[in-house]
Amino acid sequence: MEQKKSKFEIITKDAVDTTILMNGQDITENALSVTFKHAAGEVPTVTIEYLADECTIHTLGELIVKKRKGGENSEG
Repeated sequence: MEQKKSKFEIITKDAVDTTILMNGQDITENALSVTFKHAAGEVPTVTIEYLADECTIHTLGELIVKKRKGGENSEG
């Protein structure tokens, strides 16, 4: 099954005024940062750090704990 893609528009009017649209909806107010990445031979990606009031995640997965130098376990 093909993954649905979102349409993003990032409009910069001057050095500090930027508008971010996702599927036509303005999400600028809650966006903390935007990163655009396009490596050779790969699909371009946009990463938006977003301020959320609430977030619920339902998933299956595994927790991987890596040991820090000095033998202490890292948390988080």
